Amino acid sequence: MATITLLPDEVILLILENESISMEDLMSFASTCKRFQSITQNNKLWEKKFYQR
Repeated sequence: MATITLLPDEVILLILENESISMEDLMSFASTCKRFQSITQNNKLWEKKFYQR
């Protein structure tokens, strides 16, 4: 069975950059585990989310 935890960080970032993922979704995702918290601390990701608003 495949899970998101098997994906490389770069692929997870690409998924999170999708316009359908809100800032609130990112914060919820970050709260699930330390690895995801680390991934979501990417400045370019938040910059893209800011301009998608």
